[in-house]
Amino acid sequence: MSTKNPPETHSLGGFLGRWIGAPARLQTYRNLLYVLSMFPLGIAYFNVLIIGFTTGLGLTIVLVGVPIVVGVLAVATGLAGFERTLVRVLLDVEVPVERVPNDRGLWTIVKRLVTDLRTWMAVAYLVSVFVFGSVAFGVIASLVATSWSFLSAPLYYEDAPVVAYGPIPRGDFALDILFGWDTLLVGLRTTFRLGSWQVDTLPGALFVACLGLALLFLVTLPLVNVLASVWGRYARVMLTVPRYWRRLAD
Repeated sequence: MSTKNPPETHSLGGFLGRWIGAPARLQTYRNLLYVLSMFPLGIAYFNVLIIGFTTGLGLTIVLVGVPIVVGVLAVATGLAGFERTLVRVLLDVEVPVERVPNDRGLWTIVKRLVTDLRTWMAVAYLVSVFVFGSVAFGVIASLVATSWSFLSAPLYYEDAPVVAYGPIPRGDFALDILFGWDTLLVGLRTTFRLGSWQVDTLPGALFVACLGLALLFLVTLPLVNVLASVWGRYARVMLTVPRYWRRLAD
């Protein structure tokens, strides 16, 4: 008797089940922790790389900058190893570590560090953490803040009424029929104005709170899983740099 699990189906029902069931999975909150941590970590990575490379390149004329640039590359591979651990622990994505030749001699190790494409992939990955993390943090933080403001509407609707703005129809809908040479176009015509909807009653505030709950559990958390899934695949491709800093310690 076979003990293999049945193949995963990619039907619409399965997708909707995973989307709606996102709040009930522990992995969702690990993904959320990772996505939110990308913003401060990305800022730190970006500052280290920018300060290191600008200082090193600026001092290369007196040869002092060369070891600084090499040191920044070594630090970048170390940070890539740290990111590999975070991706494995929080995103549950295993990133393989490639074996490298057991080089001897500082010059050989430095040469491999500088010329290996995977080193520069690590640098590009760290910069992309800053870019992707800034965008993802802005989107998720905005959704969470909006959800929280909606959820807490029953607590403050009397002191600060909730006001929503949007287009409101100004009149009745009119039926339009247009005749062409060989076509018949039928449509509805109306006019809209920009208006507001104010919530100043408890039932209205409870309705807004339900909207906030739906925004949090049916939009924000599933979106976190989508972002984490995309980033996990990207990290698996980019984080293949070997651990040079261990070679330097030999």
